[in-house]
Order: sequence, then C-alpha cells, then structure tokens
Amino acid sequence: MAAERAASSVILALLLALCAAPVWACRCVPQSLAEYFERADVVMQVRIDHVEIVEDGDGRTHRRARFTRLHDYRNGAGVDSLRTAVDGAACGLDLKQGARYWIFGTLAPGSTQVRSGWCDGSRPAEQDFTDVAADAVHAALLERRHALDCPSPAPAEIAARLQLATVPRADAAITGPRSPNGAYAFTLENPSQVQRPPRIAKLLIDHERDQLLELRLHGVTAAASALWVNEKLLLVRVPWSPHLRSEVLVDVERAAILSVYSAALDDVGRVQRWLDADCRGIE
Repeated sequence: MAAERAASSVILALLLALCAAPVWACRCVPQSLAEYFERADVVMQVRIDHVEIVEDGDGRTHRRARFTRLHDYRNGAGVDSLRTAVDGAACGLDLKQGARYWIFGTLAPGSTQVRSGWCDGSRPAEQDFTDVAADAVHAALLERRHALDCPSPAPAEIAARLQLATVPRADAAITGPRSPNGAYAFTLENPSQVQRPPRIAKLLIDHERDQLLELRLHGVTAAASALWVNEKLLLVRVPWSPHLRSEVLVDVERAAILSVYSAALDDVGRVQRWLDADCRGIE
C-alpha cells in the first residue's frame, strides 16, 4: 500500500509539472488573403533553390533560403533571399528545396532580404487560405497587384542599389565635412558624367572605428549629396533618374541604414509626391 501511494505521488507530481510547464507553439490569428497582402512589404510566389542554417552575430541562428521568383505581386524585384526562424514553434517556415511557396513578408530599410513566417501568411503554394482556395490565389493576387498602379521602382529595387560595408582605412585621412561635434567626417566621390553606366557614387565615413564605413550608390545619373543631420545621422540624397530621387538616412554609429524614402520629381526636379512602401503616391 505504501509503495502504491508513493508511485501515485510520483505520477501526480509529474502530471503537475507537465501542466505547469510552458507550451511553446506558433499561434497565429488567421487572416484573409487581402489582409495578409495589405500588411506585407513583399508578396511573391517562389521556388526554393537552396536552404541553409545561418548564425547571427549574437549567436542565434535563422534559416536562409535562395529562391527563383516565379511571380511578383508586390515589391519582389530586387529581393534576393528569404529569412525565417529555424524553429517551427517560433513560426519559422519549414522550407523544402524545390517546393513552391506563397511568400508574404517584411523588408528592412536598405535590405534585399525578406523576412517571413507562418503568421505573415506564407505557406506552401498548394495550401488554401481561409477565404481563397489555392488554385485561385494567383488570380486574386494579380488583381490586387494591378490595383496598386506602381510605375516606379519598388523598395527592394532601390535597396539593391545601396551597398553599406566596412572597408580598410586608406593612407589618406577623411577630410570632408565633419559632424557637429567634430567626431566623425565623410567624403563623397561622385562618378564622372562621361563614365559609362552604371555609374557608382561612393561615400566614405570615418566613424572612429578601426575601419571606414563605405556606402556605394549603384546607378546614379547625377551627383549625389550628403549632409549631417546631427552628430550620428547622415542624410544622403541620391538621384536615380531625372524623375526619381531617394533620401537615405545612415546611422554612422550603428553602421546601419535607418530609412530609404523615394520621391517622384517633376521636369525641374521638384518633388511631386513621395512614394510609400507599396509605391502608391502619398501627398
């Protein structure tokens, strides 16, 4: 009898421990196809070519995939890779090489890598949505794409022209405009107008590190310009064409692009309208 009571106590303790332990699972509120589309920066159908596990700088890992873009419904041009959580409990996508997926995701400023997971609406191409069957998704997304009326380059296309990296210090010091407190400095090298396209402008920034920070601007059509906003923020104006300009905000302390805003210009270079993330004009 004592042995039975002891066994019962052990089983009860185990059950209580299991009940008390947290259950980690991906929990998402189902959305309609239209809601997923409106929330996403990028909407595509892709075929996965290669999947790998990549370690972040902080020791964590994520799953990265290269793909072939089969259909671009929103801002897919220029996007070159997909990032998702490794763990399905963290709503990461279980990507299979050779399989097709609907991808709905977010795009950080200056990035060409889309981030996505189950809660964004991404899923295998053969899987239905709550309101649209899998075989009708393509037509529904095409209809929404046409409604955007986006004649200008999408955010990922602009981001693909921006390359921010660290480079070794040259023998010559950076002697260009200094930040308000004099800690940082930059020099801007614009290409010659007789140079054959694509023309590349180069911004070198001394941010008190062992290496310089370099921002390359691929495909400029005229001279770019830059100015200090405050001690650590640098605003770079980039002319992509006579009718399109981007303003790139760089945090030199964090060595990161904070934002990229693009504007449609009139024939004399004045801003007609700013372009939001889905390319619809905002006054």
